[in-house]
Amino acid sequence: MSFVFQTQYQGDNPAVLIDNMDLFNELVRGSGSSGMLLFQQIAAGELTGLCVAASFWDSVQEGWDGLSAMYADPRIQEIATSADAPTAVGRNVTKLEREHGRPGPGYAGWTSFQGDSVNDEEFANITAIADRNGITAIRMLNNMAAGSNSGTRTAVFYCDSLNNWAEMMAELTTDPSFIAGASRTGFVPVARGLAIVH
Repeated sequence: MSFVFQTQYQGDNPAVLIDNMDLFNELVRGSGSSGMLLFQQIAAGELTGLCVAASFWDSVQEGWDGLSAMYADPRIQEIATSADAPTAVGRNVTKLEREHGRPGPGYAGWTSFQGDSVNDEEFANITAIADRNGITAIRMLNNMAAGSNSGTRTAVFYCDSLNNWAEMMAELTTDPSFIAGASRTGFVPVARGLAIVH
């Protein structure tokens, strides 16, 4: 079982975060994380401009202890107190329910939704459509501790080009098997966005 800590940052200079991703990864991996990715929201309604630092852990406690150790590092404290450092404005904890491919830098399109988790057959259909359209990885997450969004789910589609995401969405949302699965699970999208992944 894997969990993701998602810390949201707001500020005028995302380069403070982007330029220090190697350091962040060094520190969280030293505490047991499989790594950290930064999602720079570029088209996400009211979330546009936010950066979300997502770190991946084997347990919730390990995640919190690892992040606490990172924040206590003098190098991180120096970054956090710099004049143009983004401010942490929120944090979510999610549980990884489904995965396909290997996520990495590039782009991501995400959809948050209400409804049950997909079954094996439904996920296989989604991954087949995604693969055909150049999606490099998929993660489906259960938003466990996410304020008013707790209990919703999020599907994240990683890609090398935003065109991959657009083409995949066009096929997926008109696919009869996907539509049937959406009816079975009670799928209702509540938010959608695009991000640069660092």
